[in-house]
Amino acid sequence: MGWEKSVFIEKYRPQRLDDIVGQDHVVKWLKAFVKHGDFPNLLFVGQPGTGKTTAAIVLAKELYGKNWVHNFMEINASDETGVDTVRTKIKDYANIVPYGGAKFKILLLDEADYLTPNAQAALRRVIEKASDVCRFIFSCNYPNRIISAISDRCAVFRFKPLSTFHLKRLIQTVCEKEGIKITPEAANMLAIKSKGSARTALNLLNTLKFGGINSVDRNVVYNVIGMVDYYQICQLYQLLKMADDFKKVDTQLMRLLFDRCYTPDEILENMVEIIKEDDKVEDSTKLNLIKWVSEIDYRISQGANPYVQLKALMVIMREELGKGGKVSTSPEDIPHLSSTPFPSPKSSSH
Repeated sequence: MGWEKSVFIEKYRPQRLDDIVGQDHVVKWLKAFVKHGDFPNLLFVGQPGTGKTTAAIVLAKELYGKNWVHNFMEINASDETGVDTVRTKIKDYANIVPYGGAKFKILLLDEADYLTPNAQAALRRVIEKASDVCRFIFSCNYPNRIISAISDRCAVFRFKPLSTFHLKRLIQTVCEKEGIKITPEAANMLAIKSKGSARTALNLLNTLKFGGINSVDRNVVYNVIGMVDYYQICQLYQLLKMADDFKKVDTQLMRLLFDRCYTPDEILENMVEIIKEDDKVEDSTKLNLIKWVSEIDYRISQGANPYVQLKALMVIMREELGKGGKVSTSPEDIPHLSSTPFPSPKSSSH
């Protein structure tokens, strides 16, 4: 059990429904199920780290008390995706009589969207035949991968990404308990970097703890955690608008890519936020620029050279932001892109 005391995602995993934060709309229903002593098959949908697995475990704990482990089984479907798992492991467990006189057992299929369509189809009959003695809880990140024969047999609950407020409060609470001094600014930065995931937030804090860091400020977040310095991307954007010499833009771009080792995704994602927040740029121009950001992102994902593509994007953005001209709607209008085989945003099918 020692590892559970050092790994924060286990150490600070909620033990009661009241401990789950940011999912009040789900917790309300789960409490009603506990009070009633029964519930339908459930489908938990949401991004990783929002509490889907934890909610299933806590539901079992509150239903069964100390005997919960005897009436609860978790299978990670990403590890066991095929029909054989359904025919053996799942089917066998579903048909076992519940322990201690319980009305039914609970089978959690975590990451159920990794089950093959054939495995899901086979599971449909297992669900129906075991309805007297077993309840199924499916959790997934991508509900479109769950066949309708399964989703139609479940009550669907959507887990929202945790707000920056909830994540910041979690970070500050854990830091206080672990003896880590953290500034409000650093706590807010970590909350933003966590992108709605409590798991990510706790793993970031674990990294700091294991590294022997007991005082966290913005410099630690930038240098140790590796968070992108938003100001540096803003500086690139300002150079696009103001610099007379494109070499200054190129130098800043290379600094971000090769000195700070920011990924193209990080640069593009922050650039979109900066474009959206620029009150001096018309909405129509913002939309056009964001289309180009999306296009460059796609080209890089298809194997194009990241530096060349980002530099091309800088040329396009500078035409609008630096010179006040019209944003080009076709690569052929930009000499630097005239030889590219990729379609323009206007004609692209993706």
